Amino acid sequence: MERVRPEPLQTEEEYRQALARFWEIFGIGPDSPDYAEHELLADLIDAYDDIHYPMSAPPPLGALEFWIDQMRLPPDDLAPCLGGRELTAAVLAGQQEITPAMAQALYERLDIDLRELVTEETPAAIWMPVHPLLGCWNDRAIDRPASPLYNNRQFLLQSAN
Repeated sequence: MERVRPEPLQTEEEYRQALARFWEIFGIGPDSPDYAEHELLADLIDAYDDIHYPMSAPPPLGALEFWIDQMRLPPDDLAPCLGGRELTAAVLAGQQEITPAMAQALYERLDIDLRELVTEETPAAIWMPVHPLLGCWNDRAIDRPASPLYNNRQFLLQSAN
């Protein structure tokens, strides 16, 4: 495949060609002559994916399950955040929604981003008393780094300034 021109990918064929070239030069260093092409391909492929293969945010329970897995937490460790063993079991079974008080406790004790524990359908008025930044929890309003290793509390404090 010839070098990529900086134009948006329009067709599935262009997308497949870009992916093939991306993986062909994957792993090169910044001092390689193909590095700029690799970065451009990554951006073009990402933009095409966003349009043609969009991914929605996980539901709050899915986000909580992700963090439980990442932190390797046993369910008993969630009981203080969720209001006891019975409520923890109900939340994890999908029978109980995560309340604002639960979300606040998960944020304070486990540093889980509050925005991951709400949905776009959740009325902001319910969450505003919990944390003033939830009025702009949407990632389009706050450009938050995507890494799950990022310190969410530090980010929220910086965003408030």
